[in-house]
Amino acid sequence: MRKLNKVFIFLAVIFSVFLFGHGALAAKFYISPQSGAQALNKTFTVDIKIDSQGDGINAAQAKVIFPADKLEIKIVDKTGSVFGFWPEEPTFSNENGVVDFIGGTVNGVSGASLHILRIVFNAKSVGETPISLDDGAITVDDGTGTNILTEIVGANYRISVTVAAPLPAPEIPSGVQPTLPLPGEPIPPPVIIEREPELAKGLPEAPNVFVPLYPDPNSWYNITTPFNATWSLPLDITDVSTIIDINPNFQPQKSEKLFDNKIFNSLPEGVSYLHVRFKNKIGWGPAAHYRLAVDTAPPAPFIIESSDGFQTDNPMPLLQFGTSDALSGISHYLVKIGDAEAFEWKNGQLRTPLQSPGTHRVSVKALDLAGNGASMSVNLEILAIGSPAITFTTEKLFFGTEEGVMVRGTALPNIDVRVFIEKEIGGIVAEYLARSNKDGNWDVTIYEPLGIGSYVVLAQARDLRGALSLVVKSDKVVKVKSQPIIKLGAIEIGSGGSAVILLIILVGGFGAGYWYFRERQKTLRARVAITSRDYAQLYKLINSDIEKLTKDFDKMNETEKKFILDRAKENIQKIEKYLLEEVRNIGDSK
Repeated sequence: MRKLNKVFIFLAVIFSVFLFGHGALAAKFYISPQSGAQALNKTFTVDIKIDSQGDGINAAQAKVIFPADKLEIKIVDKTGSVFGFWPEEPTFSNENGVVDFIGGTVNGVSGASLHILRIVFNAKSVGETPISLDDGAITVDDGTGTNILTEIVGANYRISVTVAAPLPAPEIPSGVQPTLPLPGEPIPPPVIIEREPELAKGLPEAPNVFVPLYPDPNSWYNITTPFNATWSLPLDITDVSTIIDINPNFQPQKSEKLFDNKIFNSLPEGVSYLHVRFKNKIGWGPAAHYRLAVDTAPPAPFIIESSDGFQTDNPMPLLQFGTSDALSGISHYLVKIGDAEAFEWKNGQLRTPLQSPGTHRVSVKALDLAGNGASMSVNLEILAIGSPAITFTTEKLFFGTEEGVMVRGTALPNIDVRVFIEKEIGGIVAEYLARSNKDGNWDVTIYEPLGIGSYVVLAQARDLRGALSLVVKSDKVVKVKSQPIIKLGAIEIGSGGSAVILLIILVGGFGAGYWYFRERQKTLRARVAITSRDYAQLYKLINSDIEKLTKDFDKMNETEKKFILDRAKENIQKIEKYLLEEVRNIGDSK
């Protein structure tokens, strides 16, 4: 049988997908009752249950393990189980002490006390008798097949030759709440209060009853276990009478002595009433009737239908998914479509919100007034209408001008066309609406200020129902550039290009000036060198004449002296003239 596990879990996933955005997923297997005293050679019944803790589940499996020397199975009964799909009937072996089961449901279910199986045992030997669950799995109803089993609670029974009667209740002061017994344990009697009543002035009023486990008598609850009820005792009360039945107006009359709280056994499914009545020295007063409503079964399985079918170009199809609940009734539905948030819906008919083309998972969960749930999911495929075509777009714009992007195209006649401008690197920056004429032609000019860069044009058709086409993209790219500052024929140079040219001119001019300066410096150095050389030669001539005149002055006649002096004077004049001329030339060269 275990070979079928993976196959069955897979089928459960295929049959039901339900995505309601839970937090941490958890579910619990437990056996009810969890303990108790059983008589030898007598039969007793245990139930295998699941607490889904609010999450939808669609399949579960486990082994029930029991001591084969102390128990034997008489019946394994799946009547009333929330699972309606069993790969094969549950099996058991009294020799090996094991029950195997795996079941599921096409519709997901949720609740705190989901009934899976009932097992009738016969006690065949005395002693402590544990029953446990192993190899368990509970799959969440979300299409993933995730095992959300987080806890398993087994049971332990005490088998004896005879089952002893309950011990007398211990003395507990008035107002102190007794500890509730575990499921299956004997219910202890109430704690009796001994006191002298005050003098009564009239019949008692109806008691004010409170049940912590079921705090609102007008509500339904999906849990059943032993519970405690309390009330306040007026000082003149001498007796209390209680009973639980299905009569909403029953008046109990059998005295149970005096007590202010009492533990009652687990309730059956449906509506019961706890009747509590006070008596004083004058007589019995009216009874309080506390409604107790228990429903642990999920709503009936259901299907989802669509008036337009599940493959349609209607973006808002009408869905029907009504169901019923035998006890508490349907509270509301939770509907989730695709990735959108789940929302509440009061009846079983819904026209969906506007849906885009594509496949959407529609999941519906019916919740009864006790909080139990049943769910179902389908795929809804919204078909796209005919897409428009973009036949022309402006390809070049200058930044900062009032020019717009002109777009032309074709589409279905008399239909809206949504036109978008998108950055080439992503991100819609503008959206306009065009309308095709009877021939299917449309055009629009978009005057949205666009920054420098590249853009593409997108278009999507939309009809009167809101149905959409797939989005199409233009083949051409719209380029937005800065305005030209320099224009040479077909060559346009914008602010960026002009800055580059100016930089080139500045760099070139600086280079030319530096070259000219270097060349002038070379010329200047050459002139200075020539002038220094000529000056040195003239200086040698003058110095030679002065040395000769000084050395031979006494030996020279007047004619020789006059010749040397005239020659020196002439050389000095040459130096003066030459130096002045060369200095002026050097100054002109700077």
